Amino acid sequence: MESTQGAGFKRRWKSWTDSGIVTRKGEDILSKIDDAGIKELRFHKLIWSSWILFRPPFENILPSLPTNSLRRLKIADPEMLWKFAISLLWRAAVSDNHAVREINIPEVRLETLKQYVLGNLKPVFSDFPVSLIQISTEGEKHNHSPILDKKRIPATQSSSEQWVPFVRFYVDGLIIHTHIEPDLSIDDSDSSIFLGTKETIITAVEYASSSQYENLLLLAYESTFGPMKSIE
Repeated sequence: MESTQGAGFKRRWKSWTDSGIVTRKGEDILSKIDDAGIKELRFHKLIWSSWILFRPPFENILPSLPTNSLRRLKIADPEMLWKFAISLLWRAAVSDNHAVREINIPEVRLETLKQYVLGNLKPVFSDFPVSLIQISTEGEKHNHSPILDKKRIPATQSSSEQWVPFVRFYVDGLIIHTHIEPDLSIDDSDSSIFLGTKETIITAVEYASSSQYENLLLLAYESTFGPMKSIE
């Protein structure tokens, strides 16, 4: 069932992904990327369906933040997950699907993205930075279309405050933030919240306290009562 703004719920036979954006050969390329990416997510227990007997250990951050935690992972092949994430971004950007209509990327950047997906360019993690947020308790099983958003990067001694555009993808209890613009500050340091470093820090939040749960409630409300009006 698909949630809509004010039109109730309607039945949908596939997800937001658009099979019309590629040829048969292109479909094979994307399928290979998907298979490898999902296997890596399962191996590291980053998605709910991989929690067969128990959930992975999460490290508490502060007593004042009981619903928030983190994981420190040494991902042997971060390129695989990065390529999976940016392939999702390319699919969303070139699709005519109404659900992803707001996701537009300049042609030059889109072509670069395509070449990464095809394997014609050596991966540069800082070109399309990717970070992961895990939902640490299981919740409602569902799919969710990508969301175009911006995040605030606080000012530092060497740089002013920034608002960075990214696309938010949801995959079975995992949130993927794929940045549209490059960030040259990402390097080969010991650890980072971005894929590509020696240790990847995965931030986590319990389902009932997550933005994903709030989004799901909002969609259900708007499908029944129409778009929620802002309070001035």
